[in-house]
Order: sequence, then C-alpha cells, then structure tokens
Amino acid sequence: MTPGGIRMATEPMDHAGVLAAAGGSRWAGMPEGSVVGHVHLQVGDLPQTEGFYGRTLGMALTSRYRGANFFGSGGYHHHLGTNIWNSQGAGPRPPGTAGLAEVVLLADAAERAAIEARAGGLALHDPWGTAITVAARAGQP
Repeated sequence: MTPGGIRMATEPMDHAGVLAAAGGSRWAGMPEGSVVGHVHLQVGDLPQTEGFYGRTLGMALTSRYRGANFFGSGGYHHHLGTNIWNSQGAGPRPPGTAGLAEVVLLADAAERAAIEARAGGLALHDPWGTAITVAARAGQP
C-alpha cells in the first residue's frame, strides 16, 4: 500500500448477479453523454506509469497493489488503474491493432494549463500508445 493510500482487495465478480440485473436485455452501446468514472489499463511497466500519469499528468499515486498502480485526482481513490498482470514488458501497441482508442480526462482551466506546460500539449499518448486527451470540464473554457 502506498503511504497514506487506500487498502485494496481482489474479490470475485458476481457474474450471475450482473447478468440478472440486465434483465435479459442486450447491449446496445453506451448511451450518449455517458461518463466512465474510472478506467483500468494494461501497461508494460509500472515505473513509467508513475512518470506519465503521475508527474506529467499530475495525478496522485493513491495505491500500489501487486503489479498495479492506481492514480486519482481531487482525493478520489482512483480514476485510473494501470497493471502489468498480462502485459509486463509490452511496448506501444502497433497501429491498427485492437485496443482502447482514447481516454479523455476532464480538468479545470488551472489543471489543464499545468498539464499543458509539463507535457507540451493536451493531446498526448501514454508510453504504450493510448491516446490521452485532456479536455475542459463542462462549463470551463
């Protein structure tokens, strides 16, 4: 556990409960305007996540947990999880291969300016090629 961080556990998912909650409906895509509260990424190297997500983007490292780092903002336990469970040593994903296309992070004007100054822009790629866009929060310039 990271000093001052949170305790985490790995618990089995209740597959039957999740399917029952769907009530037999079929996936029809994410509704317009949906926001995902947090994302977990497979990465090749945890120290590199601390450099990119921690120092470049300014997210707090909230926890280290058996092959994973977790990053949050504003005191939240984690908005972004990174792990090497299936991807240790991986390099950038080759163009045209399946994978997450983009992560959009919302930030206020001061956060965006600080990230832009550290990173040299707001349309970035992490060390594994995942597009990271830093966008303005609703109602922000």
